[in-house]
Amino acid sequence: DWRTALAPHYVTAERMLGVVDCHSDGPSEQMMRAVAADLGVPDSAHQTRVGIFLGEPGARVADPFFDGDGPERTGCLRCGECLLGCRHGAKNSLVKNYLYFAEKLGVQIRPERTVVSIRPLGAADGSDGYEVITERPGAWLRRDRQVHLARGVVLAGGALGTTELLSRARAAGD
Repeated sequence: DWRTALAPHYVTAERMLGVVDCHSDGPSEQMMRAVAADLGVPDSAHQTRVGIFLGEPGARVADPFFDGDGPERTGCLRCGECLLGCRHGAKNSLVKNYLYFAEKLGVQIRPERTVVSIRPLGAADGSDGYEVITERPGAWLRRDRQVHLARGVVLAGGALGTTELLSRARAAGD
């Protein structure tokens, strides 16, 4: 029962991403309610859950999600650019939450690197650590290949990037 197994992790992710109900009632929300009513399922239309700090539009405030321990936030301007990435500081994202706290705990984040290989050191289960090989993305020359050793690794390359990396590792016998 995957829903039950994953439920506590969805709760954690929603907390980390500051998910709230968007109480907007613009044309798109009105249309969704009308379509749901026309289909005979009016109760299926509900407020969208978003990982955005709604707050006072444009106002910069101390972290409202983690007792002030997180980065400052800016209230949503309701400009609609959140799907492509908020340029105004309202969207709660991997960088604003997970990576921010990871760095505070001493995790080293290596930006602008692409992982090209990952394999366990010693024991096949990774209990002895991992070797992670990275390169500069898009570089044809001077790829600056680097080898990193780590006790643990979190793969966060999205559905496609993570799957591709793991498939390559399996094909290489790692």
